[in-house]
Amino acid sequence: MDSIQTITDINQRPDLRTFHPDALPWPSKLDPAEHAFCSRVCGFPTIRMNESRAYWGKELAQLADIERHVSICLGLISGFASDSGLLGGVPMMNAMLRFAAEEYQHANMFYRYVELLIGQPLDLSGESLEHRLGLFLGPESPGAKLVALLASAYPGETVITLFEHRVRLFDPTQRHFATRMLVAHGLDEARHIQFDHYVLGQLAPSLDDGEWADARRLCRNMEAANHALAERYEARMRQILPCEFVEGNTAARIQRHFSQKLLRETLAGRTFRLADQALSSQDRALVMDFTGRASIHPGGGSTWH
Repeated sequence: MDSIQTITDINQRPDLRTFHPDALPWPSKLDPAEHAFCSRVCGFPTIRMNESRAYWGKELAQLADIERHVSICLGLISGFASDSGLLGGVPMMNAMLRFAAEEYQHANMFYRYVELLIGQPLDLSGESLEHRLGLFLGPESPGAKLVALLASAYPGETVITLFEHRVRLFDPTQRHFATRMLVAHGLDEARHIQFDHYVLGQLAPSLDDGEWADARRLCRNMEAANHALAERYEARMRQILPCEFVEGNTAARIQRHFSQKLLRETLAGRTFRLADQALSSQDRALVMDFTGRASIHPGGGSTWH
């Protein structure tokens, strides 16, 4: 299947599988049942609500920050796509700009939920946004930049998909707002994962050696920037809600395990391995125990579309 047809298939009628944040039934405040549910997802006793508020708040605020950064960078890369034989054409432009627009909405949704969780806004992007954007303003090719951007985001997108599966397991009728929010997010995220798989699996091998080296360097620099961002959000959250929210947290343990594993795997070699293909038998057992599912992405992510 040629690239144009593949990218078109990924974005076939995305308007039927998306969800605007304003369509969610936003509460004026979160009730005790919502806080107890968030605690259960973490594996905490329901009385440890501050710990779960801190964990969810830190992670979603950080994720909102990263999603907004991805949106801006996709816009920057798309501005040079017409000069790239790899990224040129209307289908690819449509895919990148739709991805960017949806990431903005995800950032909006998570920022709003964090304020409900912790009682105040939490946005630390201004401290590092210029540096993180600057990574994608250099002379590297648009193809190298796109591969690096998606490769740096892929571990986080895979982990949030694990969390969507977990809330579905615990709340199959979607009574809780957190479940509705993550399910709504997952409508777009499934398509973003398919786009990642297509770009990293089909387009990345077309980069020449210099572009590949640029993509790996940009990706590692972006991972370092995201790590520093995570540390800032954790430090700020410990000021807002002074409690230990990582130790004894099943969700944090799973997140750390799969994030680190996928960071090691992504762009480790010229052949990209999908998240599910990189799992050991022990990893698969962790996925099953955490989500009740045999794989992270539908069908193990074994197809490109």
